[in-house]
Amino acid sequence: MTDAELANLLSDCLVVWGVEGRIVAADDGIVVRATGTSCTVARAGPERRPARWLLQTESRAASGRPPQAASSITGLLGGLRSALGADAPGPGLDVVDPESDGPP
Repeated sequence: MTDAELANLLSDCLVVWGVEGRIVAADDGIVVRATGTSCTVARAGPERRPARWLLQTESRAASGRPPQAASSITGLLGGLRSALGADAPGPGLDVVDPESDGPP
């Protein structure tokens, strides 16, 4: 995943989560700015493996704590959503067979 692809994914996530914010490229990663907070998403170096992503929040930085490590994009997005205070996801989707009369 390129930095541009990651930035686009993060931007789309803000829309889906209903979070007003913007994505800004920075020297140390991608900054996610939202109302009341900001976070930095960066790639983990080889010394941090199996972690692939690092998420630094304002509160972690202020307390001197290292970035939160995530080994998958799913873990990164979950941590970011939580850090931004996005609402929990709504009800799940139902898959409906178009040839049936309704949900299974």
